[in-house]
Amino acid sequence: SRVKFLLDEPCATMSVLRRTSSESSEKTGKAGVIADLEASWKQFLRGFSLAFACRSSLSVLLRVLQLARGGKLREIFSIDNLFSEKTLVVRVDAVRLGLFVGQFSGCYELVTRLLARYRGTTDGKNALVGGFLSGFSLLYLKAEDRRTVSLYAMARVAQCLYNLLKNRGYWHFWGSDWNHGDALLFAASSAQVMYAYVMRPTSLPASYYKFIQRTGPIAEEVLEAVRTQNRGIPIAIEPVLNYVKKYSVTGCIPELTSTPTIIGCDILHPMETHCTKNSLRVLIDAFRKILPVYGSLTLISVVIVGFMRFIKDPVKSLIHGAKDTLRSSLFLATFPGVYQAVICAQRNMVCFSEKRY
Repeated sequence: SRVKFLLDEPCATMSVLRRTSSESSEKTGKAGVIADLEASWKQFLRGFSLAFACRSSLSVLLRVLQLARGGKLREIFSIDNLFSEKTLVVRVDAVRLGLFVGQFSGCYELVTRLLARYRGTTDGKNALVGGFLSGFSLLYLKAEDRRTVSLYAMARVAQCLYNLLKNRGYWHFWGSDWNHGDALLFAASSAQVMYAYVMRPTSLPASYYKFIQRTGPIAEEVLEAVRTQNRGIPIAIEPVLNYVKKYSVTGCIPELTSTPTIIGCDILHPMETHCTKNSLRVLIDAFRKILPVYGSLTLISVVIVGFMRFIKDPVKSLIHGAKDTLRSSLFLATFPGVYQAVICAQRNMVCFSEKRY
């Protein structure tokens, strides 16, 4: 009832104001402005509620996964352990995200409506001004989150600009008219990202690098040795050998100098002696890691974002969400698996070492 009051009461107030204004000054256009304010207020409430619910639900689901992975299944059914403020710090982030999404959508709605009323037309110029002004809602987010959102937004802007210019015939890139030409662009961008991951990690956002490092197949000690070796600098032998000793299944410690020609597969993956099996292991491990995360995101999207579709046909919505989860998880798991296979193939072709297939 409290949620209904918060959602309905402001709208009811706006409706009263609109009716009063319409009766007293229909010729002045105030009723239309009140209608625009009401529509933007509803848009703000809708965006805030949706973003707040999504952020809160995601935190709860991740908490459930954390307890399940730790073997604390009984604590999942404990309200104190599941929703305690000591373990579930979400309120501030959820409010920030809600204000950002709510003000962005509400401000955009208001500005475009007022411009359409003032200019007497609805075109791209209204959308341009509305998007610019609503972009200031980004200030609600933390500084590090602003950078992330800005990078994603700039990537989408570049994509839209490219598609616009291509559709109008201003330029044409080789391969852009292929049925799957976007795969070529993704491959080129992935090559740049993975180069930065190996050789220039400071050029990536810290959180993004940690995500790749956790999902990827190569340990940080080995990555640092690869960077150092490629720059012609003597590597630190002790951390690398300690890593090999810890995970080696054969107990054999490879000979390693401070200036190796290349970091071999016996150091890259000491837990598996065969490169093909190791690539398969990497794919399976990545799939197991990312499946619960994608499952949580898809569940929130199906139940909260697509709530009306879920109510009408819950079985169809859940089946569609399960397919999306499996597809996305397999895509992300295949990426490090193929990456590891290519790295091993390169070393087996370049080095005169024992073939490990």
